Amino acid sequence: MTGSARILPLLLLGSLANVGTAVAEEGRRWTVEDVVTVPADFDLSLASDGKSLAYLERRADLEKNETVSILHLFDPRSRVSREILRAASAEQLRPLPKGKGWSLLLDQGDGLQLYALDAEGTIKRLLVRDGKVTVGQTEGGLFAVRSGAPRRIGILYHDWSPDGQWLWYAALKPRSEPVDVAIDDAVVSQRNRRRAPVKAMVELRIRSATGEDWLVASRPSGDRLAFYYGGNVEWTEEGPRYQLEQSDAEWTEGVGTFAWSFATKTSRPIEKSSGFPAIGLLHGPNGGTVASEGFGSAVALTETRTDGRKIQYGGQPYYVGDPRSAGNWLAADGRTALLGVRTLSHPRYGLVLLTSRHAKPLIHSGSLTACDFRKDLAWGICVEEGLNQAPRLVQVSPHDGRVQTLAPLASVHESIAPLRVTPHQWTNRLGYRSTGFIIWPRNYQENSRYPAIIITHGSDADERFASADLQWNYPAQLFAERGYVVILINDPSARQQAHLWNAYMEWSGGPGTLGPAKLRELIWLNGVYSFEDALAELASEGIVDPTALALPDTAADRRW
Repeated sequence: MTGSARILPLLLLGSLANVGTAVAEEGRRWTVEDVVTVPADFDLSLASDGKSLAYLERRADLEKNETVSILHLFDPRSRVSREILRAASAEQLRPLPKGKGWSLLLDQGDGLQLYALDAEGTIKRLLVRDGKVTVGQTEGGLFAVRSGAPRRIGILYHDWSPDGQWLWYAALKPRSEPVDVAIDDAVVSQRNRRRAPVKAMVELRIRSATGEDWLVASRPSGDRLAFYYGGNVEWTEEGPRYQLEQSDAEWTEGVGTFAWSFATKTSRPIEKSSGFPAIGLLHGPNGGTVASEGFGSAVALTETRTDGRKIQYGGQPYYVGDPRSAGNWLAADGRTALLGVRTLSHPRYGLVLLTSRHAKPLIHSGSLTACDFRKDLAWGICVEEGLNQAPRLVQVSPHDGRVQTLAPLASVHESIAPLRVTPHQWTNRLGYRSTGFIIWPRNYQENSRYPAIIITHGSDADERFASADLQWNYPAQLFAERGYVVILINDPSARQQAHLWNAYMEWSGGPGTLGPAKLRELIWLNGVYSFEDALAELASEGIVDPTALALPDTAADRRW
């Protein structure tokens, strides 16, 4: 949370080791090494025949003092996982068309480049470009909204045509500019700049199966559609369509859609709009787009067809479209869709199966945080985890709701004796609700008051094991092991009321009718009131010691 949250009474509690509690004799306890070595950032891709699964994970290598990406192959029948390689970075695991294996971006010392992986575990390099641009928060690096260590980029993005005959990809190139000499006031204005700005160009390119390569567009890295989404490409019979941000005099801060032709090998503009495009539209079984509409208990799932007609799936205790959910799939025949959801009152991630008129939720006590499914959606494999469940692979059958455990992904963490964790909702003095969890001290004794620490969130407090954004840089489990009541609490969700939603829209979109004072109350103070009132409630119940409260100053985001 921002510094405004510091109006809470703080007591600097010193070393964690100084706060004790009774410790049970059986079972293993959390350690610092446990916290930092939890695997994360899973990416799963199921082979078209369902006989093997490729997956990526990222975890800390304590001996090397760095994080590494690990590529695995998993056999669902034998339930055996085989490590293929470790790399400084690996991402964008994609199935190759026609079941030929997978493609992915790997950094094996020369920057991120494009490789292929087959079902036997053989790695083959497909495409290399100069990896001269470093991306990440470091001197000489191009800033990007992404956690993790800085990395050099050869290939930034890739996507295959459905027939496998064409590869769309993005590469980064240094952008040479004349050196500017700053004098007097121009120097003073830069005194607080932490890093020198780095310029780079994004090249969007297309490559044929025979190796011919064409430059489609060249854009500055500030073009978010080019840099983060590779142009948001969509394949058609004529050729790929892509989108770029426009900043010319005639179309300021708009979006242009272009079509590249297989026949002419050139692009033509086909559309311009004044708004940023919807990325990752959710497609439903009626040929429309799916969204959650409404607020509070009236949140409803709808599908809007191209003719404007809406199909109503009814009110639901969850919403679709959260980027942290497990993913979204449309069956090959288009008759069913499977969408990742986040629940409202007890935040966790699940799935909903949509048929032409019905929505069937698949929500368990934990979360499904990464998945991939067969093209007919008959079954798939997911990562399941929770605040008291280390990540594991499970097989999911959406039509009958079965979830079957396959294999652990963090065996060393399975041996930890679980801490008691309970979900909660708190209502603050303005009447807004906040969700969250309490991690109780090991061997908590009723009628005893405990010191408390509150870890604040925009919306990250949910059923995940120990991810970085769940607890930020604070080892929540270690605090509980040493006698703290640990509260993980979200800001009031904007989805609970239209008035609060409008405040967030005004804050992010510019001037409106509410004004600065009301925005301050509804967004910033509203969150602080939630933190204060939750602690006051726990103190009144005799759970926490009101003289021993601590609030880490996190940089919580404002997602909802």
